[in-house]
Amino acid sequence: MNPWQGINRFLLAYREALVAMTRRRTWSPFFTLFLVQIVLAVWLYLSVRPPFVDFLRAWPESVIPPQFFGYPLHMLLLPSVLYGRILVPFGALLESAMLAAATLVFIQFAQRQALPGLGAALRGIRFGYWQFVAFWVLNFALILGLRALFEMTVGDLWIGFARRRMALEAAQIGLSVVVNGLIAYSTVIIVTERTTFLQTLGRAVEFFGRHWFSTLCIVGFGTLILLPSNLLMQRAHEWIGRFNPEVMMAVLGFSMISAMLAYYLMASVLCFWYLMHRSS
Repeated sequence: MNPWQGINRFLLAYREALVAMTRRRTWSPFFTLFLVQIVLAVWLYLSVRPPFVDFLRAWPESVIPPQFFGYPLHMLLLPSVLYGRILVPFGALLESAMLAAATLVFIQFAQRQALPGLGAALRGIRFGYWQFVAFWVLNFALILGLRALFEMTVGDLWIGFARRRMALEAAQIGLSVVVNGLIAYSTVIIVTERTTFLQTLGRAVEFFGRHWFSTLCIVGFGTLILLPSNLLMQRAHEWIGRFNPEVMMAVLGFSMISAMLAYYLMASVLCFWYLMHRSS
């Protein structure tokens, strides 16, 4: 395949994703995840108030730190508690299944078959549920470990140097994109090939090796969609100090909408790209 054919297929994968966006059923797994995140965010927001506060105070401090119950610090800590602690088990058990269900819907869309509803899609991928969970946990652990290793290696290099900090953060994001790319095709491989865990891992890494540039572009573009909301989160203390602390809920809402769009594009384009090249 010459470079022009590769570019044409790359654009075709995105065109398929844009056309799929017009089909309501392709959104149902992502919208479900969005609703779960909204419900949990609102629950955390309200749970520091009576009569719910006693229930939340009973949780371990490793999950809900004592500082979380002070206002307006509560609003500042809400994103880290939500994304870094509360949503982790939901991600492993629910997000992994929803992304697999979405992949099944995208496969049937690509094959021009009737699209299943969310319930039917979940039933269609239940054979590989624990593999989806395992690969979600593997990806999460690799990213977490990479981040810890990166921060330990870099140390205090970025303290007091804004440009150096930006460069190091960009390098960290780039490494995360590579890690995500290595097993990006695990879900579609399990759904289409019904492979074992080791077979899936081997095929995902091998497929990434043959299509590393395209994969990094697809994952990288999805990551760029998340960048504005991540930057807003990093400057949360400024927003809270300048406006009403409740502005954090709007920032969270924007972050969740951005994540829904980013996950949709990454899952759909990766699926279509794999289907185009699975036999090559």
